[in-house]
Amino acid sequence: QQYYSCFTKSQGCMEDSLSAEAGILPARNLFRHEVPELDDIIPHIHRACLNGHLNLVKTLLETRKSYINELDPANQTALHYVTSFHERTEMLKYLLEEGADPNVCDFAGATPLHNLVRLGGGRQIEILLNFKVRPVNLNLQNVEGNTPLHLAVLLNKPDIVTILIEAGANLNVLNCEMLTPLVIAKKRSLLTII
Repeated sequence: QQYYSCFTKSQGCMEDSLSAEAGILPARNLFRHEVPELDDIIPHIHRACLNGHLNLVKTLLETRKSYINELDPANQTALHYVTSFHERTEMLKYLLEEGADPNVCDFAGATPLHNLVRLGGGRQIEILLNFKVRPVNLNLQNVEGNTPLHLAVLLNKPDIVTILIEAGANLNVLNCEMLTPLVIAKKRSLLTII
């Protein structure tokens, strides 16, 4: 069974890391210094999620259901914001119930699951994985080819490694450096976490 990243093979892997080991950076921050006006073009639902205004999120979605998967300039949905910046468990549940797609990749290739792994949000990861209406693809790869399991191993997060493996994450997906999560764990003497 073959696993594909969010990017086509012609796009290849980025040579420059967006962050030291994890390979992701919240895309909302990528342009902040070059384009201070970015706040003016971030969709309202994204700002409501960022600031923790669940009632406003509900009002916006009652007004227009299509806001649920609206993209910001970095190709992030509101779900990316909820999983990138704050532990917003109730908002996470609400967005999933309203049809948020957990498999949307931003321009760094990160999904909401990548974000939660980076932040160490074990409880939120379980909520995301247990939501069966739109199942999470555990093996989506960011621009460096890292799956959420790669990130959990790279960041030495044994609890999250366990959650992902029990949910069915593939231990043999190769990243852009041709490394699997298993090989990374072995190289770092972290086999006990797998």
